[in-house]
Amino acid sequence: MIEKIKLSNPRQLLDLDQLLPGGGENRFEIFYSGTTLELDVYYDDENSSAGEIKKSIRFLKVSYFLKQPFPGYSFFSCKDDGDISMLGSLVEYGYSDIIAMQQGKELSSGDKHYRLFLHSVGVALYVVAKSVEV
Repeated sequence: MIEKIKLSNPRQLLDLDQLLPGGGENRFEIFYSGTTLELDVYYDDENSSAGEIKKSIRFLKVSYFLKQPFPGYSFFSCKDDGDISMLGSLVEYGYSDIIAMQQGKELSSGDKHYRLFLHSVGVALYVVAKSVEV
């Protein structure tokens, strides 16, 4: 059995249920350039017939990211990820094995581990970066 990467102490940064309409996202696109990862989430505007609207989440100075199916097998283990109130959120973990392994390396100082589940399209995105902007 493969040992999972441990994460703990998740903290909600953004409730996607407040950002996106009740129907959730239609699709997403990921762009990675230099050290910036941009996630564009598209959804239907419930208040007009204008079509799709885009919200962007930008991760800066990214050192690692992984996109995987959700629900599905995960390489990560966090007992607190079962908290239903956190499932629809952009989360920052207080502890990450990845960051702990990088401690002492100049390039990794100040990194944070983020997680985002996009339920409607079945994707989990894990990102290690210096910061995030919405």
